[in-house]
Amino acid sequence: MRTAKNEDLTEPGGRGGQWQVVYEGLQKGIISGKYRSGVRLIEDDIIEATGATRHAVRKAFDELVRLGLAVRYPHRGVQVRSFTASEIWQIYEVRECLELKAISYYIEPAAKELVRKLKAIVSDHERAIANNDLAEMYLQNNLLHEAIYQRCENEFLLDAIKHHSLLSHLIHTNSVQSKDLRSKGARDHLTMIQAIEKGDQKTLARTLRNHIRTFRDYYLQHLTS
Repeated sequence: MRTAKNEDLTEPGGRGGQWQVVYEGLQKGIISGKYRSGVRLIEDDIIEATGATRHAVRKAFDELVRLGLAVRYPHRGVQVRSFTASEIWQIYEVRECLELKAISYYIEPAAKELVRKLKAIVSDHERAIANNDLAEMYLQNNLLHEAIYQRCENEFLLDAIKHHSLLSHLIHTNSVQSKDLRSKGARDHLTMIQAIEKGDQKTLARTLRNHIRTFRDYYLQHLTS
């Protein structure tokens, strides 16, 4: 069974003893691909690497499990989660429902300030793609989602979108990487921003739906354990 190495568990100089810091370090490691699906997270290793208490590390594990990033097995401990084809389909089905609802509020041209903000985030996201920085891609993708979907002003909907985006990125990290797919995703983002700028609800919804389904189908075709 694969295990996470001590030096991979936290950023140098991190503040030990706080479960949030431990959790954030582990989440970043999972999203960046350092800890791939099936990797076992060793409690003692993390305590040694972070200086955190056992209680803090266990609470960080609880949060990973609660959010679906890890699974706790009896007598085997906590492992980074992997997804079946059925689970991938379900996650993306939920994403489509949630995100189409969130963009349904764009029935008029968006404010210029929002459009400028979205274009700036897309530029940063494209830079992360060029650098093959998975953690930064996730961060910028989340920022883009938050900026686009805030129009709905529904915090529960926004939280659900953020959660399923997190699960989607774990799927992405553990799949065969494709520059063509990433490039298409970046083009989709620009098309969506143009539709938001014009208040073109039909184009926005069509592009978003195709965007989600394209990534879903790719991951299903290239499912790895």
